[in-house]
Amino acid sequence: MTGTNIRGGDPSLVVKTLRRKDVERAGLGTVADAISARVVNFGGSGNPVAALTGSDGAGVNYSMTSSANLHGLGAGATLTLFDGRRVAGSGARGDLTDLSAIPSLAVDRVEILTDGASAIYGSDAIGGVVNILLRHRRKGLEVRTRIGSGRDGRRNGLLSSSAGIAWSTGSLFAAYDFEHRDGLSAADRSYTSTGDLSPFGGSDHRSFISSPGTILAFDPATSAYIPAFAIPALAAGRQPTPAEIRPGMNLSNVFAGVDLSPRFDRHAGYVRLNQDVGSAVDLFAETRYSRRTFRYGGPAAQAVFVVPAANPYFVSLGGQTSSVLAYSFIGDLGPSRAQGLVSAVAITGGATWRAGGDWTVEGYGTHSLERSAESLSNQLNVNALNEALGAVPDDPSTVFAASRDGFFNPYGSGGANSAVVLDFAGSGYSHARRRSSVDEAVVKGEGPLLGLPAVEARLAVGLSYRRENLRSVGKTFTSGAVPTKVPPLEGARGIGAVFGELKVPVIGPSNATAGMQALGLTLALRHESYADFGRTTNPKIGVSWLTAEGVRLRASWSTSFRAPALAQTREPRRVAPTVLRDIGGGPAAVLTIAGGNPELDAERAATSSAGFSLEPAGMRGLTFSAGVFSTSFRKRIAQPALLDLSRTLADPRLAAFVQRITPATDPVDLAKVGALLAEPGASPEFYPASGYVAIIDTRFANTSSLKVSGVDAELGLMRRLGESRLGVNLSATWLFRYSERLTPQSRPVDRLNTLGYPADLRLRGTADVTRGSLSVFVAGNFVGGYKDDASTPNRRIAAFMTADLNVGYVPGAGPLKGCQFSVGVENVFDADPPFVDRANGLGFDAANASPFGRIIAVEMKRSW
Repeated sequence: MTGTNIRGGDPSLVVKTLRRKDVERAGLGTVADAISARVVNFGGSGNPVAALTGSDGAGVNYSMTSSANLHGLGAGATLTLFDGRRVAGSGARGDLTDLSAIPSLAVDRVEILTDGASAIYGSDAIGGVVNILLRHRRKGLEVRTRIGSGRDGRRNGLLSSSAGIAWSTGSLFAAYDFEHRDGLSAADRSYTSTGDLSPFGGSDHRSFISSPGTILAFDPATSAYIPAFAIPALAAGRQPTPAEIRPGMNLSNVFAGVDLSPRFDRHAGYVRLNQDVGSAVDLFAETRYSRRTFRYGGPAAQAVFVVPAANPYFVSLGGQTSSVLAYSFIGDLGPSRAQGLVSAVAITGGATWRAGGDWTVEGYGTHSLERSAESLSNQLNVNALNEALGAVPDDPSTVFAASRDGFFNPYGSGGANSAVVLDFAGSGYSHARRRSSVDEAVVKGEGPLLGLPAVEARLAVGLSYRRENLRSVGKTFTSGAVPTKVPPLEGARGIGAVFGELKVPVIGPSNATAGMQALGLTLALRHESYADFGRTTNPKIGVSWLTAEGVRLRASWSTSFRAPALAQTREPRRVAPTVLRDIGGGPAAVLTIAGGNPELDAERAATSSAGFSLEPAGMRGLTFSAGVFSTSFRKRIAQPALLDLSRTLADPRLAAFVQRITPATDPVDLAKVGALLAEPGASPEFYPASGYVAIIDTRFANTSSLKVSGVDAELGLMRRLGESRLGVNLSATWLFRYSERLTPQSRPVDRLNTLGYPADLRLRGTADVTRGSLSVFVAGNFVGGYKDDASTPNRRIAAFMTADLNVGYVPGAGPLKGCQFSVGVENVFDADPPFVDRANGLGFDAANASPFGRIIAVEMKRSW
């Protein structure tokens, strides 16, 4: 059982189980789909759509991974295990777990524990544990095919197969998946296609960094460059006259050509061998391999640059000898192109020894490795652009010469420049590669400790050692004549642990009384020693009380922790420019500083829960459970200024992370900006050095705290109605509080029900009817409304409601016996996500809603 090392489980825990057959009956294609449908899961991180649309504040899901995020505490605070074992991390920091790495037919069930569990598993188990338990033994052959299509022609497909043999002392099982999913373009949805959200009641979020471009002028009052003149849209190649350039500005959609979700292809394989040696020892060996490729369109290159009089296309306004132009290359280069590869392998071997006296000793060793690579092409190379503009002399080290091949004409909107010029200016790219690994050895024993009157206490003790490694390298070619290597990230650490768990059934059948049928106490303790940040000890206490037949009360308290990810301590410093809204609402150019902090301590948390479960004897098939929980984080690792970067300049709570500067008038500030822009990858061409107004520190720190509380409840009913079987289920997560303190000096702010954070109420109700060979499954999903304080204070975001349907048919006889057929419809009524007036012009919140609309899937499975 997930959450305990003791056989028989821990009755003080509530573990929700998703069986493979239940997932298929609901019409869900993969484990990732099944977990994302649970009301306890929040899509704000570990969600590819959230990553591409800016809803994921962490911004590190470069490998487009789908991972669990229980109660919105963060994907890094949810421990995901495969068969109870850790796997190599995914994402830029190696702190996500790729749920797609397992073949669908290899999954037996998924167990979800929404309670702190560091006393059992160590780091990361703050929000809870998702344990994907695999099939170990099966005889026969299975094949599963699934084809789905969306309203816009978006297609997905899944082909799965498994095979198994068994003999008297062992078995061999193997499974394989191939999955394909098309991407979804922002152009395919009205609320993401233009950047102008005013038709939906929002704002126009198009940018003056536009196509055609906008000419800027320096404003002494704000020490910033502001829009002054709009270049007209003329026939391709036609040069505007000074009289045609009017005061004002042009506007363009920054996210033109982007994808809301990536296209990907996935292969996954799994092999498991079991062999008994004598009557007391069981051996096993298994291996997993997965390979996933993806690609998507990203924002087009954009820049603010100086057009000199040496450029033959230069248009002088009022006798100017140069112009500062804000320009989008969407019409010249199109969107950027991203593609990536993620491959993972794990090899595990172990043994179980039945030592006698009902004691067992288990041990295993595992090696898990993930490699990922991403590249971004069709980017701007600033040096090449300046050479093509004539802002710098021809560089003899390049193959291009403006005097021979032509100058870049910035007074068009695509079509005004030759392919030679555009290939040179758009030759920029970036490449990154990562390697994450986990090596672990664990040995533990479990059995009866001592006899109490007619009851038995059980003990589990164990030792483990784990070594984690992370390495990241890359290079960029966005400036200079040759590519620049990104400072490498390298980190490794060893973790030793000793742990124990004691289960004492104080009251059992022999000493039970009225109102006290059973009383159990569970104690757990784990001590870990990290080579980098130090030691930590975490206890857990659980109590379970069976007051009457079918009525159980439970309570638990524990401490948990999350060790800083290796990238959070070792990540090199980075400087990047961007444009944000200032206090007055106008645009302002700023420099952001990001990177790791070797002084980071672990995040600490205390978790408590209490609840009850009912299985009334007189109402067979009826179950009800409810429990309140409270998690209190401290020393939380965060980047406060990055969590809501668009409002950082205007938010007084973030003033400690903002340094105001005036480089246009202060030579000290100008020198400071120059030094930052000289650092590798800083994009000095993005904006004139004198135009920056602030430096924002977004580096990691143990600065924030978080308190989350709420209730999880589930009602289930299973009934036989004549020849039919009826199953009804209603699950709910209702959060009371999501209170965050960004720094020790700031006041707590309740983020619950605000954009970028969890909504307070999530519901999912299902009804499943089976009669003979036919089954019908219906589901309703509800996410409560919340506020969009990021754009307009107290603007409401509507609740999101969808319905799903799956109809299955299992022939009981004839040539099709052994087959299963189903037709499923996700989002039956094709509901669009609630409108959100987001500053990036993508008018929905991927953390709480889906842009995919109705999807119809047909599935067939055959077993032999």
